[in-house]
Amino acid sequence: MSALLPTLLFAAMMPMQTAPAAAPQTVDLTWRPKAGTTQVYRLGTVMQMDMQGQQMDITFGARVTRKVTKIVNGEVFIESLTDEMKLNFGGQEMDPAAMGPAGEAPRPVVQVRKLDGSFVRQEGEGGMPSNPRVERFNNLRPPVSAVVGKEYFVDMPGDKAKNLVPARAKFTVAKLETVAGARAWRIDVVFAEMEGTAPLSAMGAMWIEEGTGELVKMSMDLSNVQWVEMMPPSNARFTLERIPGK
Repeated sequence: MSALLPTLLFAAMMPMQTAPAAAPQTVDLTWRPKAGTTQVYRLGTVMQMDMQGQQMDITFGARVTRKVTKIVNGEVFIESLTDEMKLNFGGQEMDPAAMGPAGEAPRPVVQVRKLDGSFVRQEGEGGMPSNPRVERFNNLRPPVSAVVGKEYFVDMPGDKAKNLVPARAKFTVAKLETVAGARAWRIDVVFAEMEGTAPLSAMGAMWIEEGTGELVKMSMDLSNVQWVEMMPPSNARFTLERIPGK
């Protein structure tokens, strides 16, 4: 079944035949970062893992603070800090110190992005351990200009050095909503790796703030996600939501 998943998701991505709209609305989703601005988010993940034949829920929560420190030659430097981490393993609260070296305070990293939102590189050692497959998913961005109701497809090549297979994403601008105290465009998202025995896939939505292009919220159901390479693939619900007024 896992080998068929990309094909099934790809079928779900195929453009639907709809009646032409009288006056299609074009939405500007351009990211307009400003040096000195800070966005604070609450992250939450619920994973379902098979532990020796028993299904177990693992929940993880944290605060993520992102500050634009500078914009140089079209590159945006974002200092990102993950703290206030909480881990619940099968109903048992775990000490956050178990997630890193004992006694070590969380350290920020610097993410560098282009003005179109695409990821360039990460500088510094710190933050949460991750996986290039998850990072690619986390860095999804819709087109900077999109018509409401129209489907947009983005093909991503594989990269053997990073253990990445070809993948495809579909974005559909749905409507303008109020989320976390902000007016934001909801974009429905489908993502799928197109190869592999346990391809990562995701379905959900992201909300992009009107005017600024900042991410307000992301909510996704994931299949075969491997957060770090030492963990087995699992299914999960992932949310990231901006904290109003922070």
